Amino acid sequence: LQVYTYETPINISSKWFDQIQTLDKIDEYSTIYSFDASTLIDKAKVADFLQAEQEKPENGTAAPNLYMVAVRALSDERFEQYAKEVGVDPESFNDLLQPTAIVIDAAKYQDVEANQFVEAKVVKLDVGETLELGYYDTKKEQYDAKPFSLKVGALTDKLPMGIAKQGRSASFTVVMPKSSFDAILLKQPQIVPSAVMYMNSDDPIGLQEDIEEIKSQTDSGTMLIYNVYQSRQRDKQMLQLTSVFVFGFVFLITAICVANIFNTISTSISLRKREFAMLRSVGMTPTGFTKMIRYESIFYGIKALLYGLPLSFGVMLLIYQSLSGSFVFPFTVPWWSTFFAVCAVFIIVGLAMLYSGAKIKKENIMDGLKQENI
Repeated sequence: LQVYTYETPINISSKWFDQIQTLDKIDEYSTIYSFDASTLIDKAKVADFLQAEQEKPENGTAAPNLYMVAVRALSDERFEQYAKEVGVDPESFNDLLQPTAIVIDAAKYQDVEANQFVEAKVVKLDVGETLELGYYDTKKEQYDAKPFSLKVGALTDKLPMGIAKQGRSASFTVVMPKSSFDAILLKQPQIVPSAVMYMNSDDPIGLQEDIEEIKSQTDSGTMLIYNVYQSRQRDKQMLQLTSVFVFGFVFLITAICVANIFNTISTSISLRKREFAMLRSVGMTPTGFTKMIRYESIFYGIKALLYGLPLSFGVMLLIYQSLSGSFVFPFTVPWWSTFFAVCAVFIIVGLAMLYSGAKIKKENIMDGLKQENI
């Protein structure tokens, strides 16, 4: 369970975070300082899936060698732990004149065409390589082409707490110690960084209350708190409420349809009592009568599906078109659900016919011949 809080500028955030991290309800925490930059990568080092994406006619011919770089910093103690997890020496990242970072070069995205999730390298960098980074100057409201350099100290797909893998885009994340991050800010005062604190707790509600108390005491009006546990609980409750209404509605409609099918078939069979009595009087055996009922059940089911399946596919297509404006996903036919629905139709019709046929078998032939159809 995690609780997030973030605030800018850095010096104010650090003061608040120092108070928050002393709370006894925190089991684990990680403070991440960040800003965004960009860099040009040689075309040969661009990820294969990005090159394939760029080669599509609808995407133009420009080379996808401009990468967005998410510059992230951990406290020196946390970074030392992270560097050991990656398998590199933390001491090699202490050069303040030449900031060095760990590059997270892994990407995770959904390939819609292949209908699968893919993990791949988003960029083909080498350890020891130097990146020239630029950034957007928010004060000038323009891109500052004056770069600063960053050395690649290691490549990994391991993620520290609070950092996620990049998706299907020309972007990657670099992680450095806070001391190197501060050195960059001293040389580039135009950069406006931000800070985020991630926390795990067994009592997330109580932890949020304690943080809100600190917030009120420090007059941190722009500090926001996001409680993942609370959000998941609300989503879970909303999902349960929606499920009750949806499944209740589906169950009600299904019960009405099944009852209607039984009633229609039973009435139809009852009106044909005289016809069945005549067939039995001229020598139709119980086995033959059962076969006739089975064939009629099959024809009933086929006729129902000839009308129902096209209408169902049409409704599914209309629902897809109505939702495609808000969500991007391919149109797929739920074949397994369709298969189970087809089987259910034959089972329900078959049971209705067998039930009505069993009642007819018990009727006396003479009584059936005397009956007049209404």
